[in-house]
Amino acid sequence: MTTLYRQYRPAIFSEVTGQKHVTDTLQAAIVRNRLTHAYLFYGPRGTGKTTTARILAKRLNCEKATGAEPCGQCESCQAMAAGRNIDVIEIDAASNRGIDDIRALRDRIASAPSMGKYKVYIVDEVHMLTPEAAAALLKTLEEPVKHAIFILATTELHKVLPTILSRCQVYRFKRASREEMMERLRFLLKQEKRQAEDGVMDFIIERSDGCYRDAESLLGQLLTLQENELKKEALMELLGLPPDSVLEDFLGAMLRGESAAALTAVDTACNGGHDPEQFLQESIRRARDKALAAIAKNSSEAGRWTAIIRALLQARQDLDYVPQPQIALHLAILTICTTQGPVQGGGRPTEKKEALLQQPQQESKSLPTSNKPAENKANQQGVEKVAKIWSQLIEAVKSKNPVAATFLRAIEPIAGSEGRVDLRARYSLHRNFFSTPRNKEMVEEALEVLLGVKTEAVFILDEASPSSGQSNSGNGKSREEQFYETVKEVFG
Repeated sequence: MTTLYRQYRPAIFSEVTGQKHVTDTLQAAIVRNRLTHAYLFYGPRGTGKTTTARILAKRLNCEKATGAEPCGQCESCQAMAAGRNIDVIEIDAASNRGIDDIRALRDRIASAPSMGKYKVYIVDEVHMLTPEAAAALLKTLEEPVKHAIFILATTELHKVLPTILSRCQVYRFKRASREEMMERLRFLLKQEKRQAEDGVMDFIIERSDGCYRDAESLLGQLLTLQENELKKEALMELLGLPPDSVLEDFLGAMLRGESAAALTAVDTACNGGHDPEQFLQESIRRARDKALAAIAKNSSEAGRWTAIIRALLQARQDLDYVPQPQIALHLAILTICTTQGPVQGGGRPTEKKEALLQQPQQESKSLPTSNKPAENKANQQGVEKVAKIWSQLIEAVKSKNPVAATFLRAIEPIAGSEGRVDLRARYSLHRNFFSTPRNKEMVEEALEVLLGVKTEAVFILDEASPSSGQSNSGNGKSREEQFYETVKEVFG
């Protein structure tokens, strides 16, 4: 069965959607006979680079064309449509990237075209060529043959040799706008004589990220899956996403700081066979939309949504390090719900938190004098020394334990001396996490490597800051103590 994007691939320039600035220029060059021996198309994947290259190749060898468009009826056009035009050679540089492949190409260039006026070489992903192959291609472009035309395509222009770029006419392909993508999808639905309920098209457009091929492929799968009107629910199932209600419950719980509800939503999705990575990606998209809406309304929730997005983005980075994807989501929940706390009245912190923040800082009575930062030059130099390597420390710890690295981002050095550094944690969750010998030793080992001297890490709780929820849940334990037990149970 032919895929949708292949079945309705544009056959002439006017059918190419969203790249009028490219097709108009190419047609003008054809009409005025101002052709060059090398073109380079660059832009995001799935935006029509290869399609436009094929249309250009078809027009160059068209036997009956009178204008800028190929006739589509002559022998050359028919052979091109069937994929058997021997004068048009397509090369995937990702798999044919060696110097031997380019040398073989150079040998074939010398032969005259069999059917049309030109031999057209379409080289896709040209940036993937090895340095030797790229140099050989450059030699070919420097000494062009009259009957040979090269059309190069790439998604990463910066990786193409500048000397190759200088010998090509360069055309930029842009991502599809929402309106352009909607126009294309509606055309395809009309051709298939199908209808879609409200929201389906927008959902496809948002997930395609301006890529026509991705959008058309997704629509094709949905058309195959459903016989009647296309439903958003079926589309979400196709993408491995849980229902809207589960996603909204998760984000709502994150906004309110309700960890139990957020964890329940994640477990519901994962236990239902939905892909945790897709769940995470969709949550980031929706959180972004909510953040933008909050900013537009000048709502104080905007800051909270920003923190949620950052935690979810960190969870996406952690996916490569955790044994199970949902662990990264669990950690994001713990980070937001314990370090940010619940919100009330449109995203404002709880009154208890505000009251604590308004209280003057008091000297901690629970800490020995030796734990307090010494206000002298030597101590300041020690702190600065640790601060300089702090980001390196986090990266070193991340390679061993991403959870610990995430918690270290909420900790700061406040005192330093030879062989010792005092680290202040605003929340007891973080201090308790590093009170275990294994986690503490991991930090100290990294400090020793970076500072060049064995260093003791002393984790101190900043009692002037809200330490997480003094509210009890009926079992005598604070919210943060319950979280810490969860962290120990899940992460060890």
